[in-house]
Amino acid sequence: NNKKPQKNKNMKEKIYYLIVCLVLSYSTQAQLYGGIEIGSKGIKMTVLDVESIKRNTYDVKEFWTENVGIAAGIGVEGALLQEDIEKAGAVVYTNYKKMLNDYKIEDKNIFIVASSGVGLANNTNDLVVKIKTLTNKKIEIISSSLEAKLLLRGCIPPKNYLSSVIIDIGGGNT
Repeated sequence: NNKKPQKNKNMKEKIYYLIVCLVLSYSTQAQLYGGIEIGSKGIKMTVLDVESIKRNTYDVKEFWTENVGIAAGIGVEGALLQEDIEKAGAVVYTNYKKMLNDYKIEDKNIFIVASSGVGLANNTNDLVVKIKTLTNKKIEIISSSLEAKLLLRGCIPPKNYLSSVIIDIGGGNT
Protein backbone atom coordinates (compact mmCIF):
# COMPACT_ATOMS: atom_id res chain seq x y z
CA ASN A 1 0.00 0.00 0.00
CA ASN A 2 2.95 2.28 0.70
CA LYS A 3 4.46 1.56 -2.70
CA LYS A 4 1.72 3.20 -4.79
CA PRO A 5 2.28 6.79 -3.52
CA GLN A 6 6.04 6.33 -3.94
CA LYS A 7 5.53 5.06 -7.50
CA ASN A 8 3.34 8.09 -8.36
CA LYS A 9 5.96 10.41 -6.84
CA ASN A 10 8.72 8.82 -8.95
CA MET A 11 6.56 9.07 -12.07
CA LYS A 12 5.84 12.76 -11.40
CA GLU A 13 9.56 13.41 -10.87
CA LYS A 14 10.36 11.71 -14.18
CA ILE A 15 7.73 13.78 -15.98
CA TYR A 16 9.05 17.02 -14.43
CA TYR A 17 12.58 16.02 -15.35
CA LEU A 18 11.49 15.28 -18.92
CA ILE A 19 9.73 18.68 -19.16
CA VAL A 20 12.82 20.47 -17.83
CA CYS A 21 15.02 18.62 -20.34
CA LEU A 22 12.69 19.55 -23.19
CA VAL A 23 12.60 23.21 -22.13
CA LEU A 24 16.37 23.35 -21.79
CA SER A 25 16.97 21.63 -25.10
CA TYR A 26 14.55 24.02 -26.80
CA SER A 27 16.12 27.09 -25.23
CA THR A 28 19.59 26.02 -26.35
CA GLN A 29 18.54 25.57 -29.98
CA ALA A 30 20.71 27.44 -32.42
CA GLN A 31 19.62 30.96 -33.26
CA LEU A 32 20.17 33.03 -36.37
CA TYR A 33 22.08 36.29 -36.13
CA GLY A 34 22.68 38.88 -38.82
CA GLY A 35 25.53 41.31 -39.13
CA ILE A 36 25.99 44.22 -41.48
CA GLU A 37 29.35 45.98 -41.60
CA ILE A 38 29.68 49.25 -43.46
CA GLY A 39 33.30 49.24 -44.61
CA SER A 40 35.12 51.95 -46.48
CA LYS A 41 35.14 49.91 -49.73
CA GLY A 42 31.98 47.86 -49.36
CA ILE A 43 29.18 46.62 -47.16
CA LYS A 44 29.42 43.06 -45.86
CA MET A 45 26.49 40.97 -44.71
CA THR A 46 26.73 37.78 -42.65
CA VAL A 47 24.08 35.37 -41.43
CA LEU A 48 25.28 33.14 -38.59
CA ASP A 49 23.61 30.07 -37.14
CA VAL A 50 24.87 30.28 -33.54
CA GLU A 51 24.66 27.10 -31.52
CA SER A 52 26.48 28.37 -28.44
CA ILE A 53 28.08 31.76 -27.89
CA LYS A 54 29.90 30.51 -24.79
CA ARG A 55 31.46 27.57 -26.62
CA ASN A 56 32.06 29.67 -29.75
CA THR A 57 30.16 27.20 -31.93
CA TYR A 58 28.51 28.68 -34.98
CA ASP A 59 28.10 28.14 -38.69
CA VAL A 60 28.28 30.86 -41.33
CA LYS A 61 25.00 30.31 -43.13
CA GLU A 62 25.44 33.10 -45.70
CA PHE A 63 27.96 35.84 -46.50
CA TRP A 64 27.78 38.42 -49.25
CA THR A 65 29.09 41.88 -50.06
CA GLU A 66 27.95 44.88 -52.03
CA ASN A 67 30.49 47.32 -53.37
CA VAL A 68 29.66 50.73 -52.02
CA GLY A 69 32.82 52.75 -51.56
CA ILE A 70 31.46 55.03 -48.88
CA ALA A 71 34.89 56.34 -47.91
CA ALA A 72 36.12 56.68 -51.51
CA GLY A 73 34.59 60.15 -51.78
CA ILE A 74 36.04 61.57 -48.56
CA GLY A 75 37.02 65.04 -49.57
CA VAL A 76 39.72 67.42 -48.44
CA GLU A 77 37.53 68.32 -45.44
CA GLY A 78 37.51 64.65 -44.39
CA ALA A 79 33.75 64.21 -44.81
CA LEU A 80 31.70 61.40 -46.34
CA LEU A 81 29.77 62.58 -49.39
CA GLN A 82 26.02 62.80 -48.86
CA GLU A 83 25.37 60.72 -51.98
CA ASP A 84 27.63 57.95 -50.60
CA ILE A 85 25.73 58.04 -47.30
CA GLU A 86 22.46 57.70 -49.25
CA LYS A 87 23.81 54.73 -51.27
CA ALA A 88 25.10 53.01 -48.14
CA GLY A 89 21.78 53.63 -46.39
CA ALA A 90 19.85 52.05 -49.27
CA VAL A 91 22.10 48.96 -49.31
CA VAL A 92 21.92 48.56 -45.53
CA TYR A 93 18.12 48.93 -45.54
CA THR A 94 17.63 46.40 -48.37
CA ASN A 95 19.82 43.81 -46.67
CA TYR A 96 18.39 44.51 -43.21
CA LYS A 97 14.90 43.76 -44.63
CA LYS A 98 16.28 40.67 -46.37
CA MET A 99 17.58 39.36 -43.04
CA LEU A 100 14.22 40.02 -41.37
CA ASN A 101 11.99 38.66 -44.13
CA ASP A 102 13.97 36.04 -46.06
CA TYR A 103 16.08 34.62 -43.23
CA LYS A 104 13.52 35.25 -40.46
CA ILE A 105 16.16 36.70 -38.13
CA GLU A 106 14.72 38.44 -35.09
CA ASP A 107 15.30 42.19 -35.14
CA LYS A 108 17.16 42.05 -31.81
CA ASN A 109 19.64 39.61 -33.43
CA ILE A 110 20.67 41.93 -36.27
CA PHE A 111 23.67 44.16 -35.65
CA ILE A 112 24.95 46.99 -37.82
CA VAL A 113 28.41 48.53 -37.45
CA ALA A 114 30.75 50.78 -39.41
CA SER A 115 34.44 49.98 -39.73
CA SER A 116 37.29 52.06 -38.41
CA GLY A 117 38.07 53.23 -41.95
CA VAL A 118 34.63 54.83 -42.17
CA GLY A 119 35.18 56.21 -38.67
CA LEU A 120 38.02 58.38 -40.00
CA ALA A 121 35.46 60.75 -41.54
CA ASN A 122 34.42 63.78 -39.51
CA ASN A 123 30.71 63.45 -40.31
CA THR A 124 30.03 59.84 -39.31
CA ASN A 125 27.06 61.09 -37.29
CA ASP A 126 25.25 61.74 -40.61
CA LEU A 127 25.66 58.04 -41.42
CA VAL A 128 24.51 57.03 -37.93
CA VAL A 129 21.38 59.18 -38.27
CA LYS A 130 20.63 57.81 -41.76
CA ILE A 131 20.85 54.17 -40.62
CA LYS A 132 18.82 54.92 -37.47
CA THR A 133 16.10 56.52 -39.60
CA LEU A 134 15.93 53.52 -41.96
CA THR A 135 16.30 50.62 -39.51
CA ASN A 136 15.66 52.09 -36.06
CA LYS A 137 19.10 50.76 -35.06
CA LYS A 138 21.92 52.86 -33.70
CA ILE A 139 25.10 51.75 -35.38
CA GLU A 140 28.45 51.67 -33.66
CA ILE A 141 31.58 52.99 -35.33
CA ILE A 142 34.23 50.43 -34.41
CA SER A 143 37.66 51.71 -33.42
CA SER A 144 40.73 50.23 -35.10
CA SER A 145 41.82 48.57 -31.85
CA LEU A 146 38.41 46.93 -31.33
CA GLU A 147 38.33 45.93 -34.99
CA ALA A 148 41.67 44.16 -34.56
CA LYS A 149 40.40 42.30 -31.48
CA LEU A 150 37.22 41.22 -33.26
CA LEU A 151 39.19 40.10 -36.30
CA LEU A 152 41.50 38.05 -34.11
CA ARG A 153 38.61 36.48 -32.22
CA GLY A 154 36.66 35.70 -35.39
CA CYS A 155 39.52 34.28 -37.45
CA ILE A 156 41.85 32.43 -35.12
CA PRO A 157 41.13 29.67 -32.61
CA PRO A 158 42.02 30.80 -29.06
CA LYS A 159 44.74 28.16 -28.77
CA ASN A 160 46.63 29.89 -31.61
CA TYR A 161 46.35 33.49 -30.37
CA LEU A 162 49.94 33.72 -29.08
CA SER A 163 51.52 32.33 -32.24
CA SER A 164 49.48 34.19 -34.88
CA VAL A 165 49.77 37.44 -36.78
CA ILE A 166 46.94 39.21 -38.60
CA ILE A 167 47.36 42.14 -40.94
CA ASP A 168 44.13 43.79 -42.09
CA ILE A 169 44.72 46.06 -45.05
CA GLY A 170 41.52 48.04 -45.08
CA GLY A 171 40.32 50.77 -47.35
CA GLY A 172 40.78 53.53 -44.81
CA ASN A 173 43.53 52.30 -42.48
CA THR A 174 45.68 49.26 -41.69
